[in-house]
Amino acid sequence: MKHSTLLFLFIALLGCRPNATTDEPSEAGASAAGDAPVTGTAALPSGSADNPFFGKWASEIDPKEVVSLSATRFVSTYDNAKMVDKALAYYTQCPTQCTGQETASDYPCFMLIAEKSADPTCYAVVKVDENTLQISMIGGTGNTLRYKRVGK
Repeated sequence: MKHSTLLFLFIALLGCRPNATTDEPSEAGASAAGDAPVTGTAALPSGSADNPFFGKWASEIDPKEVVSLSATRFVSTYDNAKMVDKALAYYTQCPTQCTGQETASDYPCFMLIAEKSADPTCYAVVKVDENTLQISMIGGTGNTLRYKRVGK
């Protein structure tokens, strides 16, 4: 029961919708609604593999929860079962679509993009280095999710 509750909270935190687990962005840098391109700054190109953000991360709270982050995908598994698979865009400066401000912010973030949703889900990158990832949902409860690297 503990694991199912934790799993439910994780999926709810991601803004997962039952019919939107494998959505692709309509075009690079476009908002989920497919309207104007993201303003503020462009997403990092796929060749940014040197960014420590990209890789495979296990939750510090429950190591069965693993997220894999590539330049274009966010994949979450629990006990090796795929739970979420969404398009991802990483930004060195968080765009206005995530922050709700008039200009881009000076902190990094990433956006999970779903064509069927008008609102992207955005996470601030609180801390990232070779071994640690800490993220917090923008507009969420303010909780910081903590992960340890388990692979590249």
